[in-house]
Amino acid sequence: MGYKHISLKERTCISLLLPYPDITQVEIAKVIGRDTSSLSREIRRNGGRGGYNAILAENRYDSKRILCRNTTKASNKKMSALIISKIKLHW
Repeated sequence: MGYKHISLKERTCISLLLPYPDITQVEIAKVIGRDTSSLSREIRRNGGRGGYNAILAENRYDSKRILCRNTTKASNKKMSALIISKIKLHW
């Protein structure tokens, strides 16, 4: 089974349920269908129980996702020219 990223809908659910002290992380994890450790990690990375914000968490995820992309081939002019020439040659 592959890994599935936490969606904005799930983050919003976390954000709405987290402020209630009588609702545990285990219960929230069951509601959104996630493992307790995944939920705990998500909360810890994005402000903790008292400071979790779904929109900020989603923006942080998007920013990190963009930064992790490999752009070295596209930014290297010589490499780009070589790739284009090979494509034109049906290489």
